[in-house]
Amino acid sequence: MVCGISLPLPPKKLIGNMDREFIAERQRGLQTYLDSITQHPLISTSLVVKKFLDPNNYSANYAEIALQQVSMFFRSDPKWEVLEPLRDMGWRIRKKYFLIKNKEQSKERFLLSWVDLGPDKFLSDKDLQSALKLLTNLSTPYLCPLVFSSTSESSALLIRPFSEKGSLRDQICKVKPRESHLKKYCNPKKSQGLELEQIKLYGRQLLEGLKLLHDGGLFFGHLHASNVIVDDDVCRLVDVENGILGVPSFLRPAFTQLRKINTTESIDVFCFGHLLYEMTYGRPPDSVPVNLFPSVPHSGVVSVLQSILSTEACKSGMPTVAALIQTPLFSDVHLKHSEKLQIKVRWGGGG
Repeated sequence: MVCGISLPLPPKKLIGNMDREFIAERQRGLQTYLDSITQHPLISTSLVVKKFLDPNNYSANYAEIALQQVSMFFRSDPKWEVLEPLRDMGWRIRKKYFLIKNKEQSKERFLLSWVDLGPDKFLSDKDLQSALKLLTNLSTPYLCPLVFSSTSESSALLIRPFSEKGSLRDQICKVKPRESHLKKYCNPKKSQGLELEQIKLYGRQLLEGLKLLHDGGLFFGHLHASNVIVDDDVCRLVDVENGILGVPSFLRPAFTQLRKINTTESIDVFCFGHLLYEMTYGRPPDSVPVNLFPSVPHSGVVSVLQSILSTEACKSGMPTVAALIQTPLFSDVHLKHSEKLQIKVRWGGGG
């Protein structure tokens, strides 16, 4: 009901409800109902569905755990204050969000996220803290800065500026940023693709952000429209720390099926293709590979999409980020930040 999607249960029967044929028909109907839920990329990740199908592994109250951890942090750093929890803001069931403020900058709003470390965590606790400290000190136009980060044995706590305008997906779907992600994204009524100039500018900036990370020895792996913030026509990547924290990518079920996606760069390029499709058509592709692209007034976009998402592309391999920047679609985009970009690290006093 929250999603605004019609998922009809099979009809009931008061008399004759023990007939073998009726029971078989009802079982088929229930199976169809469950299939449609578990095959929907957003509904299938929700806690309600996971708890129903696998109660043993999803019994923990993550909202309560997050609140306890955040409360402990605020006791040790009293300059921060929780304004409100932002419930169901993201799709991860082990990640919780809070709107907070710094008492020393009372007008600014910040987003605190608490997340369980994921199964792909590969750094030791000490190295993880060092890596996050590095990300906290980054200063570059296409990556959203982390203001603060802290890790424990099992979780991480991160603070970054809060964007009132929401994410690029909020802009595409024309929804209110603070509503539940299921309500916003499952069946958006007003979503539409962007204008060609926006597609070109945003796409080029996102590629520059990916190139910055790759040149610095990092990769993203979590590029999608909800992880992009747009402010004054400048796109910034959000949650760059996800790979370091070991949490799986939203698109992992899609790209693990494709043998040619076998490097970190090819994962980022595949995710970029997915996002470019959404920027163009107002919704993500139903499945990949994609061989039929609806007509759009800009053929240059379709040729880039084909180079990433078509069956041929998925068989022969992904283009590089550098090659995408050189395509006619993106090569002539004028960037405000035209100096040679590199990841700059600002170190505060005290070592």
